[in-house]
This record gives sequence, C-alpha cells and structure tokens, in this order.
Amino acid sequence: MKRENIKNKLYLYENGNTSLKEENDLVEELGNSKSGENVWFRFLKESKKSAPKDLKNDIWESIQHIEKRRKLFRIGFGTAAASIVLAVSLIISIDFYPQKQMSREEKEAALDEAFAILSNASDKPVLGEIMYEDEKLIIYLK
Repeated sequence: MKRENIKNKLYLYENGNTSLKEENDLVEELGNSKSGENVWFRFLKESKKSAPKDLKNDIWESIQHIEKRRKLFRIGFGTAAASIVLAVSLIISIDFYPQKQMSREEKEAALDEAFAILSNASDKPVLGEIMYEDEKLIIYLK
C-alpha cells in the first residue's frame, strides 16, 4: 500500500468510517511493522482468532446430543412412573388381612356340627314358593 493511502485509511479508521475489508487491510499492512505507532495493529494481528473449521458440525452434534439426552430422560421418567404405578397396584391388590386358617380340630368340629344339623333335619324339606327355575337350578322362597 502506498504511504498516503495508508494515512487516509488510518484517518478513516480513527473516525470509524472504514469498512471491514479496509480494516483487515490495515491490520495486515501495519501489523508487521515494529514501530511504536502501529502497536495496536500488531496486537490485532497477533490476537486475531478465527472460528474452528468444524464449528457448524460441532454445534449441530451438541444440539443432537442434548435432544437425545432429553428423549432418554423422558423415556426413563416414563419407565420409572410406570414401575411405580405397577408396584402400587400390586400392593393394593394384595390381601392385607389374610383369612384365618383353621386348625385340623376346628375343621373336624365344624364338619361334625354340619352333620348334626343334617341328621336332625326332617326327611321332608320345607320348601317355599319357587322364585326362579331353569334346567339346572331352582330357587325357593321361604
């Protein structure tokens, strides 16, 4: 670049009237010089950073990873909720108060009592009015 052209661009740069391309040209041109007045441009050139080449792919993979984790969380949460519902329904369906088991002596006493009732009954059954009757079943009212 010509010295006069550089001075014009510096003047425009100091007033904030340069384009991005003109600023990059100034940084490239003046960033190599070792004079004290161009320290700022040398700093800009040395600290210039560019985006990684695979930045778009990295961002996209990160988004997909987050979505996958959310989906797995929903599935895990649904599975846990279903397990809890199943466990609660099983607990509710269990009979908490099991029926008292009769001992052998109690069973024999109940059977003897039933035989005594049947043997004392008259030979004629006391029948009432027929409430319901079909081929296999007759229900009487007393």
